[in-house]
Amino acid sequence: MTTDTKSLHDTLKTDIDTAYRAGDKHRTTVLKTLLSDAVKNATKTEKRLPTDAEIVSLLRKFVTNATETANAFDKQGRPENAAPYRAEVVILNEYLPAEVSGDDVRAFVEGLVASGDVPAGPKGLGDAVKALKAKYGDAFDGKVMTPIAKTALGN
Repeated sequence: MTTDTKSLHDTLKTDIDTAYRAGDKHRTTVLKTLLSDAVKNATKTEKRLPTDAEIVSLLRKFVTNATETANAFDKQGRPENAAPYRAEVVILNEYLPAEVSGDDVRAFVEGLVASGDVPAGPKGLGDAVKALKAKYGDAFDGKVMTPIAKTALGN
């Protein structure tokens, strides 16, 4: 993966070109599919390029789908069919931002409750998740971290 200040869209385009020139058909296909879906989703309402947040959201969906498909093949005793999906997960994970740890989420939410910024219990969950998203941005995966926030709030 290319690491500089380019948008994720531009990074993906560059990496698709690099993979194509290197003859890496699987990587090229995975990244082209991701970019194509991201652009298609972004242009549904207006003509524009997808934002990094939209691409990260789509990346998470792709990783989830590939993982579930690989697990289904493994469950059926067909690991040779699961291998390409596991490779896809490895490729896609290169583009996801580093996730915030559960301990960091727990400490941040407990700090919000202690300072009185967020009420303890179920009423504070929405505010806590908003604060987490504001602080951690793309590194905060709501599906994974919301249960940790619930626990920290005493839900």
